[in-house]
Amino acid sequence: MKQATRKLQTNRLSTKIILMVEIVLILSNCLFCAVSIVNSRVGVRKAIQQRMLDIANCASGSVNGDILEKLTAEDEGTEEYREIYDALAVFRDNVELEYVYGIRDEGGGRFTFTVDPTLSAPAAFGEEVICTEALVAAAGGRASVDETSYSDAWGSFYSAYSPVFDSAGKVAGIIAADFSVAWFENQLSAQTRATGLILLVTLLATVLLSLIAVAPFVRKQEQLAGEIQKKADDNEQLFMQVVRTLADAVDAKDPYTNGHSRRVSQYSVLLAQAAGWDSDRVDTLRYAALLHDIGKIGVPDSILNSPKRLTSVEYDIVKAHAAMGGDILKNGIRDTVVENAARFHHEWYNGKGYPLGLKGTEIPEEARIIAVADAFDAMSSNRVYRKACTPEHIRRELEEGEGRQFDPVLAELFLKLWDEGRLDSIIESNNDEVAELADGPSTLLREVVETFVSQSTVVDKSMFEDAPEGESTDIDSIAKGIGQSGSYNGALEVEYRQFVKLYEYISNLEKRFSHPFKLILISLDPAPGETPSYLELEREMAFMERSICQSIRNVDILTRYKKQQFLIILFGTDLAGARIAVDRVFRDYFKMNGSSVYMPSYFIAEMDGNAPEE
Repeated sequence: MKQATRKLQTNRLSTKIILMVEIVLILSNCLFCAVSIVNSRVGVRKAIQQRMLDIANCASGSVNGDILEKLTAEDEGTEEYREIYDALAVFRDNVELEYVYGIRDEGGGRFTFTVDPTLSAPAAFGEEVICTEALVAAAGGRASVDETSYSDAWGSFYSAYSPVFDSAGKVAGIIAADFSVAWFENQLSAQTRATGLILLVTLLATVLLSLIAVAPFVRKQEQLAGEIQKKADDNEQLFMQVVRTLADAVDAKDPYTNGHSRRVSQYSVLLAQAAGWDSDRVDTLRYAALLHDIGKIGVPDSILNSPKRLTSVEYDIVKAHAAMGGDILKNGIRDTVVENAARFHHEWYNGKGYPLGLKGTEIPEEARIIAVADAFDAMSSNRVYRKACTPEHIRRELEEGEGRQFDPVLAELFLKLWDEGRLDSIIESNNDEVAELADGPSTLLREVVETFVSQSTVVDKSMFEDAPEGESTDIDSIAKGIGQSGSYNGALEVEYRQFVKLYEYISNLEKRFSHPFKLILISLDPAPGETPSYLELEREMAFMERSICQSIRNVDILTRYKKQQFLIILFGTDLAGARIAVDRVFRDYFKMNGSSVYMPSYFIAEMDGNAPEE
């Protein structure tokens, strides 16, 4: 009896312990959910504000502070004004952003609008801006976000403000990015609801498991530990998905760098593993390499995708992506490794890189690894301005760069991996991506070439000589010819003599009615080391003609000027519009043709008698 009593008491004690554990577990989970929901709302709010700041910082980083500081209302329409306007207009179509504009600190808590690229009802230069605490902080040199909303003539907003510094390091102005209250509250509510739903499901699942549990308390603890680990793994996968999405967003700015960030990450991981790094450090490097080019979000597409040599100003803008990327990641997605990888992956081992000119081991090892992987993928991939380099050229560049551009130990180890074939699968995936890009238009390209060849059995010799000069065409004949030509799509294609007359006519219109136009010369020149045949030239010219016709409007005029050149009149556009049109033509040309033995270039004539712009 005593033994039975003791057993019963033991069972009751075990039952009480299990019940107490279940009650404590349920209460602790309820408390955890309540605290997590409160904290998540605070965290979500900070994350939204950080995203607003990132956009404002990108916009301010693209503005020249020396120019912004000197602008006045009378400067509207000048080249300096257009430079600031165009820089801000890049961010105007951001799906999250309502407005982006410049602000000037007039002193005494008074602020006014400067450049406003808003298409509908922009603010007047010098008009008063509502002063907030965040705006005052930005005027002092610290980027800030409104904690409370405010209302003005354009609506109700939360705004992010980022200071613009001049060359002397002083605040030259402020860039404001307005986000509607509705957008902010929707973001906050949606993400908080999602977090609450996940926590609620977790709570219900935990309660259900605890109620039907028959295993001992220790086993229950092990089960909970397993669930926690699974959630950690899920969070890790979600984090990786976010990082990859950011990397893909950067690569999407240029179709010719499709998958670049992922390949650089894969090369970097292989190199770090070969160098003996532990798994945790390799994982961090994986994220850092994926985000190494995040600063290119703030570089205009027209510069990233330019097929011609960049000007010194454009090259400085491209170089700024390293520092901009570091600033974007300053708060750390994981830790400072990610920030440093973005900021320093263009530093050279001999100290001649950028942005700080670090040398040797002053450069973080992660950045040194990414530098080798980045250079290898850049050389082994097609670009808008050249074909992929040969393996011999790539090897020579890596070997010559040892101790100069690259860490000699890491560069030598990378070449060893290449020789052993451990990079082959990544290189093949790059080739597959290029093939996918080329598959789409391949049938159309064959049709274009076949049609061109079939219709060109008789070649006009004058097409390959200098353009005719001094001859005119009777306007009645031109009118009759136009009337008989029927309708057309795309650019108006004419022969050179007709083009001359149309140019004279449009030039007179411009002088009389101030209606702008641009004259553009597009040339195809053999790539270095290439000796293409006549048939290859005709094929390339056919591709370029097709690209021009489908990329510009039917009010624009096109003629073949010489055997390797086209002349285009873009009607009713300014210099910036002409550049955008040519960039679109070149992108379409390379999409059609893939790697080309001819490289396009262009000149835009200035109508005021200045030298043409290349």
